[in-house]
Amino acid sequence: MNNKELLYFIGKCLTADKYPENLLSVKNQIAKNDIDWEKFVSICSSHLITPVIYLKFKKAEILNLLPDDLANYLQEIYELSLSRNQMILEQLKEVCDLLAKNNIIPTLLKGAGNLIDNLYSDLGERIMGDIDLLVTEDEYLKAAKIMLNEDYTESKLFYYDDVKLLKHYPRLSHPDKVASVEIHRIPVDEDYLSLFNHEMISKGLKKVDGFCFVLSDKHKLILNFIHSQLTNKSHKSALLSLRDVYDLYLLSEKVNVAELLKEINPRKIASGYFYLSQKMLGVNIGYTSKPTFSDKWLHYKHDLNFSSKAFYSANKYATEIYDRIIIRYFGLIGKSLYSKKTRSFIVMRMSKPEWYRSQWRSWKNTFKLKN
Repeated sequence: MNNKELLYFIGKCLTADKYPENLLSVKNQIAKNDIDWEKFVSICSSHLITPVIYLKFKKAEILNLLPDDLANYLQEIYELSLSRNQMILEQLKEVCDLLAKNNIIPTLLKGAGNLIDNLYSDLGERIMGDIDLLVTEDEYLKAAKIMLNEDYTESKLFYYDDVKLLKHYPRLSHPDKVASVEIHRIPVDEDYLSLFNHEMISKGLKKVDGFCFVLSDKHKLILNFIHSQLTNKSHKSALLSLRDVYDLYLLSEKVNVAELLKEINPRKIASGYFYLSQKMLGVNIGYTSKPTFSDKWLHYKHDLNFSSKAFYSANKYATEIYDRIIIRYFGLIGKSLYSKKTRSFIVMRMSKPEWYRSQWRSWKNTFKLKN
């Protein structure tokens, strides 16, 4: 089983508990005994889906078909995720209660919002990162000050002198808490505010247990698309996160994807995302349109990433170089010609030695250069 086949096998594992044909395919593949379990674990780990794979195997009664050490490993990772998420849930409620006492009711975004809104079948199903909280622009700095007064400390990376310009306040961490907190001024990057903003999402907010809001299921799916395809540039690299795809799959059970596609933008990119996600999972998530050339092209590039090391490297480096040098570096230089704030931002970063070190580390990681 090559890398591409293994990825699609994992996709079927994510849906085997609800789709008998996928369950049969998974069992037959395991019976062939040609799965590289080390690579399987590596892919699941890199896509942050190990706990959910364990739960799917357990529910579908597949664990007994696996090598004992693998089954034990999957269970161990799940239990670690469950324990961490229990602590995150407590922390999340503490933060929301703290803000509520100051008349701020935040909206939980992404994983935190999904977790508190019971999108997942099990508390340990999703590996959680930061706690993402959205407040109004008027509440933004007030909320951050409240957290700082509760022994949270902010990250000291390279930000504008005026934090009011940031998408979210510098990441806040507490020495006794497991998750960092990001207080968002706006729900998405400035470039995508026309697609997703406070005014749009306010019409569908749901209040949870009286201490926070979550997005409507439709808006969760739109944010999933924007985060995966636009913010993380997956529509360019044709490399999708299975964690994002799995969240999309769960949300598609609550939202009519075909209808949503009529109002989501950019529609062509969303169409490709939905089409490729269906292929990866081996199920229909509601995308019923006839695939376009761009849909098929994204699918083709995605498969090439796993079947051709040369294409993967060329595609990865070309995408990274274009986004960093053409879009980010030259984009900032162009903007500095008419924006005093951008000029100040550039001067501030370039005056700090740590900025150069961070850029070197980032490029070295991208190209896997050795010292």
